[in-house]
Amino acid sequence: MEAYIARQPIFNCRKKVEGYELLYRDSLTVNQANISNGCQATSRLLSDAITVFGLPQLTNWRPAYINFTKDLIMNDFVLLAQPQDIVVEIVEDIKITNVLLQKLQFLKDEGYVLALDDYTGDPAFQRLLPYMDIVKVDFRLTDYDTQRRIANNLKDSSITLLAEKIETEEEFVRSMHLGYQLFQGYYFEKPVILHRTLPSIAASSYGRILRELHQDEIDFDRCAHIIHSDVVLTYRIMQKIQTLQYYRGNIITAIKLALVMMGTQEFRRWTLLLLARENNVTRFDELVRQSYLRGIFIERLMLESNMAKYSDRGFLLGMFSLLDQILGIEMGELLQEINVPVVISEVLLDKAENEYSRFLDYAMTYEKGDPNAELPDLDLRICPEQVAMLYMECIRETDHIFNELGEVSR
Repeated sequence: MEAYIARQPIFNCRKKVEGYELLYRDSLTVNQANISNGCQATSRLLSDAITVFGLPQLTNWRPAYINFTKDLIMNDFVLLAQPQDIVVEIVEDIKITNVLLQKLQFLKDEGYVLALDDYTGDPAFQRLLPYMDIVKVDFRLTDYDTQRRIANNLKDSSITLLAEKIETEEEFVRSMHLGYQLFQGYYFEKPVILHRTLPSIAASSYGRILRELHQDEIDFDRCAHIIHSDVVLTYRIMQKIQTLQYYRGNIITAIKLALVMMGTQEFRRWTLLLLARENNVTRFDELVRQSYLRGIFIERLMLESNMAKYSDRGFLLGMFSLLDQILGIEMGELLQEINVPVVISEVLLDKAENEYSRFLDYAMTYEKGDPNAELPDLDLRICPEQVAMLYMECIRETDHIFNELGEVSR
């Protein structure tokens, strides 16, 4: 599955980027998307921006301007993004009610920046203006007199004026003289479509996590068990932890610890966002099963060695050793998204031989089942016969986990 987002920069008077508007797209070949449902398009856009691309990285840590329908605003979908990461654009055809105004005030109190899109000076939107931080004026939909009148009417307010669809140097200079402070349009840069292959979460993991989120209190042990069995969810959790500023620099090697660090509210919000996609359903294939088996085998081997206290790293090493093949992304690119111990990343990138690489080599050799193969010396506290029993236990556990979660075919 593929994820697409169009991104167009927004500039200040000095032609410095102040933010980016994010637009939903469904392919690389079209400049506009076929949108039949505005709520669905925005849900998909925000979900992909945060969980697939990483919102701060997508916008170079500048605010992302995103259109929100009234339904999404009223349903608190905005709250899935951090206030410093987005500008909430109110679409031009929104129906204004007292309840909506109360919700807008709540968003402002929470620290969100609000923008009114495609403002034409229509008196019907006068009630919205006190809540707006930014007003966007489309220079293709309005004439010079309207552009000037809007600027004059708002010049004594705290509202920032944004001139959009600027296509010429003349329009840029004219809009500056009128008092516009932010600018967007083909004169500066056309929208660029960004693309990433979207890894899939197994259908059974989707269902079990969703059920856990509906409990009054989230059981982190149970959630960690579910995530532990899904390599993509494991990767996404680690990716999420490293994108949050107050988590940066931490080495997350235990999934439960990651969940506890996120906290109940953060985990519930992020996971619901991740599961908002309608088509992230796939079946478990043999490669995913192999990655899980390899992970728990290395973990159990390390428990029988002088590396026992690092056994959680062993699971990550084994499971992530196949992640590039599962996701179809180069290992170097994957490891830029997450923060794993250097000794682990060096092994995954084939840059070092250390105590971890010996465990990985052992597991990979053992998997081949060649009785004549020479196994690395791990200084284990168990004999070869016990290793064979241990491996069979890991196979049974893997079968049990995947049978419990359910194989889904399409």
